[in-house]
Parts: sequence; C-alpha cells; structure tokens
Amino acid sequence: MMSEEYVSLRTPQVIQYIIELYMVSKVKPSILLLGPPGIGKSVGVKTAAQQIAKMLNKQFVEYDDSKYEEIMKSPNDYFVFVDLRLTEVEPSDLLGIPRAVNGTMFYIPPSWASVLSKAPGILFLDEITQVQRDDIFAVAHKVLLDKMSGFTRFRDDVMVIAAGNTPKDSPIARALPSSLINRVIVIYVSRPEITEWAEYMNDTYEDEWERSVLAYLMYQPNDFYEPLNPNELERLYNFATPRTWTMAAIRLYELLHNSHATAELIRATLTGLLGSTIGSKLYAFITSKVDVEEVLRNPGKFASLDLDKQYFVLASAADMYNVAAYRYGDADMNHDEGAMKEAMDRMQLIENFLDRAIIKPKINHWKEFMTVFFVLLSNKARGKYMPRRLFWDRVISKNRELASFLGELANLKKQVVAQ
Repeated sequence: MMSEEYVSLRTPQVIQYIIELYMVSKVKPSILLLGPPGIGKSVGVKTAAQQIAKMLNKQFVEYDDSKYEEIMKSPNDYFVFVDLRLTEVEPSDLLGIPRAVNGTMFYIPPSWASVLSKAPGILFLDEITQVQRDDIFAVAHKVLLDKMSGFTRFRDDVMVIAAGNTPKDSPIARALPSSLINRVIVIYVSRPEITEWAEYMNDTYEDEWERSVLAYLMYQPNDFYEPLNPNELERLYNFATPRTWTMAAIRLYELLHNSHATAELIRATLTGLLGSTIGSKLYAFITSKVDVEEVLRNPGKFASLDLDKQYFVLASAADMYNVAAYRYGDADMNHDEGAMKEAMDRMQLIENFLDRAIIKPKINHWKEFMTVFFVLLSNKARGKYMPRRLFWDRVISKNRELASFLGELANLKKQVVAQ
C-alpha cells in the first residue's frame, strides 16, 4: 500500500524529473512509476524520451522491428524508445531464445535488446504490477534491475523505466518484491493540473483538438478526474481521466469538423469516453445557445450570463482571436493592408471585450476566465505572429497583476517568452 508519507509528482514534474536524472547520471538508474490509470504515466515517459533526444541532438525513434536495420547502421545517431507492455509478452520476448552453437548454448536476443546494446535510449516496461504470470514477472524483474536481456547488456546510457498501478487502483495489481523496490527509484505519480494538461494538448496536437473542452473543465474542474470507487475497480462503463479527456478533445475536434457527424454520434462518443453523466454534461456545454458575437460587442451582457455560458463565450472568443491573429500574419506576409486592418480590428474587439467585461470590473472567476482564454490561444506561429504571444504583448504585459497571476498559476509566462 502507498504510504501517505510519500510525496507524489504530477505528470509534468515526472517528465522533468526523468530528463534531469538522465542528463546528470553517467550510469542511468532504473525508475518505477506508480499511480492510478489514465493520468499520463506512459505518455510522460515517451515525452521525456523525445525531449532527451532533442537535448542530445539525436534522432528520436519509437522502436519497431521495421526500424532495426536503419538504426543498427548508425546507432549513435539515434535515441531509441522501446515500449513493452508486459501483460502482452512472453518470457522469450524479454529474454531471447536459446540456441546451441558448436555445442555451446547461446541466447539470441530480441531485436530491441540488440538495438539497446548499441544505441542510447529508454526501455519502458509498462503494466509491471498487472503481470499475473510469475515466469514473465521474474524475467521483467531481471531486465529492470540488471539492464540485460538474457546475456545481452544494454549500453550505460540506456535508462529502464517501469510503470504500473497500485493495488488500490486496479483489481489485478500486485505488490512487488522488496528486493525489487529496494533497487529502483520509486516515484508516485499524480494527475496533472488542468492547465498542465492543456499545455500538453497544445504542444502535442497544436490546433487539432477541441479547445472548448478546456473551457468546460475550468467550469467543472471536479470532472477532470473521476476517483475510482474501491468497489468498482472492474466495470463495463468508462470514466473521466486525463487520458479519456485527451481522446475526447481529439475526437470532438474531428467530429465538429466533419459535416456528416450527427448530434447522436457526437453525444455517443462523449458518453462512451467519459461516462454517461460527464459526457452528457460536456455535450450540453458545447451545444450551448448563446450569441457570442452579440456579447463581444456588448461586454456588459457577459456578467448576466450563466457560468457555463460565460466559459463557452471565452472558448469561442479564443478561437476567434486565433483566426484573426493568423489572418493578420498572412496579410502581413502578402502586404495586404486592408486585410491586416480587418484582422487587427477583430483582435481589438475581443481585447476590448475582455478588458470591459472581465479585467477592469474583476468579476467573479475573473482569474479563471483569463487563464482559460490565454491557454486556449494557439502557441503555433504563422510567419512571425503567434496568437498567444500577440495577446501577451498587447494585453497581459501591460497589466502587472494579470501577468503575475498567469505566470504563477499556469507557469505560462516563461513558456511564452521562451517561444
């Protein structure tokens, strides 16, 4: 059982921890990540591997057998990420296969192990606590601790990371031997903050996710993660986690941009990913009936809206600001002064709305409103213009209080300046 004395790291902190530990360690230690399902453990390890590859100026490769020959031609050019789900492997997938050569027994290693004996990288052993077969667990134990597959030793700059759920999070999770625990760095992982999840979505999917999902989550933050009921660790209906919110935001974007997607299809998809209650609430939110244009031109009407409609207006306004900023950038590249003025007028309309409806009067939830709007702005540049940076320079940088709490609340100021 996890002791309350342990300090847990949120998913973004785990990513940074893995990166820093890898970079400062000559011989890479093994790590065990433990936490609830769906909070981003697996994605976090892969993200860390991608960033390490970039820092080492090597090409990131997520390994599959089709890439073996390419990597082995010049292994030092690559940083290899090998992802093995332990509930889906046989012992030979981890250990290799014995073969007699001239009367002597040798192990022929799996292809991925041969690669990690020649190239730097990360081996990720997922679902280690869910392994039910003792033979597979014994081999995984050896790989994690000895950093070997059979008798093929990995390079010193290969890090092995395992992950799993705790017994309180999964009906099939097993406790691990003390001999294993005592030889690895054990990190307990907790879910990310909503704004951290949004930054991951921006960085990973850029503009191809439905940003109104973030507005909903800021409106209903308790829906971001549905705690597991100990009596319902096995179930036949879905529940909300950062993982299912990621899937919902991606699928919703695709459906809303497909003219053939019906209301029934959208609602069924959301409830199928998030459960009936939360999925239905999200559907009601994205189908809110409010004249956004009217509210933008008459900021005084914003305060009289219900809270869900206020968040919906902010999500819509952020999308409009993104479009206007990109149009401004395109017009600037094409030297189209008329189009530049039209786009600038649109941005100023939205900036004026925010100033009069939210910033100056400091209405209830004003900090949450501004955080939602800012995080929903795209951090993808078109030409020399990026919507988020434009808004920072034009609005936030001129308001000390706004800049201070946004920077502290979501750690966004540093990211914008760096970009």
